[in-house]
Amino acid sequence: MTLYTIPSWLIALLLWLLILGIFEAGHRLGAWHQAATTEQIQPQTSAIQGSVLGLLALLLGFSFSMSLQRFDARSAAMLDEANAIGTVQARVSLLPQTEQAATTALVDQYAQLRILAAEVDATNPALRAEFQTRITALQNQLWQQAAEQARVQPSASLNLYLAALNSMFDAQTARAATVERTVPTTVILLMLFTLMSVTVFAGYTGGLSGGRPLFASVLLSTLLVLVIYVIFDLDRPRRGMIQVDQSVMQALVAPTAIGKR
Repeated sequence: MTLYTIPSWLIALLLWLLILGIFEAGHRLGAWHQAATTEQIQPQTSAIQGSVLGLLALLLGFSFSMSLQRFDARSAAMLDEANAIGTVQARVSLLPQTEQAATTALVDQYAQLRILAAEVDATNPALRAEFQTRITALQNQLWQQAAEQARVQPSASLNLYLAALNSMFDAQTARAATVERTVPTTVILLMLFTLMSVTVFAGYTGGLSGGRPLFASVLLSTLLVLVIYVIFDLDRPRRGMIQVDQSVMQALVAPTAIGKR
């Protein structure tokens, strides 16, 4: 979606200015129709405005809930992957003594790559693809190393390591999938269209009544834009102010991380 390539704060600013402009246009249209409008029409217009405002509130709540659920899913996926990597780090001790140092270095390198990959802007597909290539290469190297040990010296303890390694790879795939899940474009566009409609109705109703509630209009517009800003920010996995805390993953590459598990 094109909107996701634009910074959240810029979307919020442009949306706020657009809302104020639409409100003013609706107000002038209402003022122009005021002379030809009967008193019975004004309550009907206000009722329609209230209905559209209720629909907007429903869409905002629905979109906020969806974006928050996806943010929680990304946080849970990060924690699952951190646990999977930590389990592999702990089970490296099940390998033959001669393989432990090299494998530990590879797993630490893998954890560091996963941390760096999660910080890459989602609008930089080339860099994301480069990280994914390096991650896949490390996965293949770790698996081939373990498979070779299983062929030379099979054991139950080695099977435990292989199972942990497989879980780590699955966790990476699951986490990558959560990054791609955002609020559907149709829902976002419907929410923005409804917001524009509410703004037009608010300005038109004010024009019909002959008043101009400037303070209330600016306040309402600001609150609506702030809510939409939070929705966009939550729904952007690798952009904006609200990001998944990676401190659990970062602890895995600390010198004492393995010993603590």
